[in-house]
Amino acid sequence: MDVITVDFKSIAVVGLGIASDHNQPNFFDDVLRGILQAAGRYDRDVTIVRRSLWEWPDHPPIFSQDHYLGIIVLGPSFPETLIKGAEISGLPTVTIGGANECPEFSSVDVDNYNSARAAVQHLIDIGHKRIGYISGTSIAGWAAERHRAYVDAMISANLVIEESLIASVDFAGVNEGYDAMRRLLDDDVSDRPSAVATVNDDTAQGALNKIYETGLRVPIDISVVGFDDNQNSASALPPLTTIRQPKHAIGTKVVETLMAAIINPALPPEHVAVPGELIIRASTNRVRRK
Repeated sequence: MDVITVDFKSIAVVGLGIASDHNQPNFFDDVLRGILQAAGRYDRDVTIVRRSLWEWPDHPPIFSQDHYLGIIVLGPSFPETLIKGAEISGLPTVTIGGANECPEFSSVDVDNYNSARAAVQHLIDIGHKRIGYISGTSIAGWAAERHRAYVDAMISANLVIEESLIASVDFAGVNEGYDAMRRLLDDDVSDRPSAVATVNDDTAQGALNKIYETGLRVPIDISVVGFDDNQNSASALPPLTTIRQPKHAIGTKVVETLMAAIINPALPPEHVAVPGELIIRASTNRVRRK
């Protein structure tokens, strides 16, 4: 009896579920839809591979060029073992995010810097001067880019950056946003920010919770801006002004970038930043106090 061998030659998506809580499943689901649709246009299958099966520090992973055309690595972080597994596989690799962490690979991400800057600029345009920021510079490159955007927007508007108005978090979750907002609020009303920009929607939700607990009102007393436009943003109280990540477009572009590298392995790494969209909702309003 002849043995029939099947050459799958599909695209491996590695790392799905790295951050399975907060808003990440929603983000990854939408990105994956874009990946699947784009791969279909190239007549390629997509295989989701658990991250643990790809982290082989000293020898090639069990999945190799015999099974896959290339690899898409999902963040939001990029452990060395995960990246090393991609390197020693010898496969073309594109990361979603990761331009700062692993520049040797092509990457596709939302334009973190310009999108976050648009969010802060929105607060400036409606009259806010004392603008706080919930930052996550230690989390990943994307968070550092959003922080840099806040700083540059403030400097360009000739506004003072006060360290007391910046609260850092080590994990961009709701509880961390709540604690950061607690640190930003002060008994002296004159020192309180009139607006707060946040590293993502989860920290923004935590900030909203703390603001209401304190007896203040959004946006009458404090305006709040997020980043992501996750599934809870439109239903927040009040609905959250935020940056909408182009999740489907990111998924589509990452496949196009990977296929270009598969067709021409000599191409240098390309780092693509897809513009986000400012979505203005009820959590921001023109400043009402000095």
